[in-house]
Amino acid sequence: MPAKMGLHHKQVIAAYERHQTMRGAAAELGCTQQNVGAHLRRVGYAKRFKAVTRPSSWSDAEISMVKHHYKKDLSAAQIAAVLGRSRNEVIGKAYRMGL
Repeated sequence: MPAKMGLHHKQVIAAYERHQTMRGAAAELGCTQQNVGAHLRRVGYAKRFKAVTRPSSWSDAEISMVKHHYKKDLSAAQIAAVLGRSRNEVIGKAYRMGL
């Protein structure tokens, strides 16, 4: 998709704040995600927010829940929903635990 000319930074910021993703903002504005990112970086918008990260370590309770649910033949997606983690995190943890 060619870059859309004439986007104003205020338009891009408003669209990004509505959608909270570059993909959503780009779809609304009819431009590429790279364009949205470039506009946000140009005005220093991306530096205003810290990335939200989840703790990388697993608690003992979470580990026991993974073991328990795997024994009951729940899928990784179902376990992830219970724990509030991603499916890939659960799959990786189960693999490392030898389940």
